[in-house]
Amino acid sequence: MSKTSKNVQKFLKDGENIVANLKGNSYTNSSNPIIRIVMAVVRIIMLIMGSPTRTSVVCTDKRLILETTQKVLWIFDYSSTITAVAPRGVMQVGYSFQRSWLIFKNHYLTLVLAGTPQEVVLSKDGYNGVMEMLSASESLREKVN
Repeated sequence: MSKTSKNVQKFLKDGENIVANLKGNSYTNSSNPIIRIVMAVVRIIMLIMGSPTRTSVVCTDKRLILETTQKVLWIFDYSSTITAVAPRGVMQVGYSFQRSWLIFKNHYLTLVLAGTPQEVVLSKDGYNGVMEMLSASESLREKVN
């Protein structure tokens, strides 16, 4: 399991244990093709400028925590947002796979949380990282049913 950030460590409650952790680049899906094209261009520009959006999804035994960070010139902190989601707020979790340039395999975790658009996280840990997070988040959702 990969290490969590200091911000997430401070955000954990007493006795809360980390079950799974996934790090990757974050994207938001929209069904509007014009918005998707514009966001693809913005994503490329942000990457060139050294300011991609990184997301960590941390599943604990009590809740799901999302940390979204952005840096400037790959070094300096620009912004950080941490969101905790109760088990009832996790509406859907899923997996998607996409091959690019015929040789690169991209594995995505898709999340739909209550009151937010679909979040797509490109896993740095590949297929195994996504499957571990899927399993952990599904077991978290089953605790309330």
